[in-house]
Amino acid sequence: MRVYLTIFILFYSANILAEDYEAYSREDALLKFSPVLSILKKALETNDVKLLNSIVSYPFNISFPETYVAPEGNIRFRGLTVKDYDDLKEKYDSIFIHSVRFLVQCITPNNMRYDKNKGFSAAHGRIWFFDIIEPQTGIRKYALSSISVDPKNSKWAIEECPGIYNIGS
Repeated sequence: MRVYLTIFILFYSANILAEDYEAYSREDALLKFSPVLSILKKALETNDVKLLNSIVSYPFNISFPETYVAPEGNIRFRGLTVKDYDDLKEKYDSIFIHSVRFLVQCITPNNMRYDKNKGFSAAHGRIWFFDIIEPQTGIRKYALSSISVDPKNSKWAIEECPGIYNIGS
């Protein structure tokens, strides 16, 4: 009986929390997301890691185009996890390379894909901003959660912003 009661309480409390976390319409999401994208662009233009830190969700996941064979035999992309602000400062230059900066310059709220359950992405998932609730503050916000670092310019970005890119750079 205690097991059933515990399960009931867990499901009941999960439903209460789920009701408080309502999905935004695209229009409402854009209003909340646009300032975050502006902060990212400004932080990269000025190399302001502290400003960038204000919109990053940790752990911040980075993937690279290099692959390796995992112990179980699967092919995986090389990844990197940024744990905190100090880690971000240390790895900043290896993450925000030329092609990533161009990608960010190209992104606008209107050319990003919106998923009401996750957040915003661009360049076929090369960059993600998740809709999160900060564990320490309980504040709901969009935060930069992952980037795929590829030294080649993204086909998506070249098509979306042909004036920004020098193909082959």
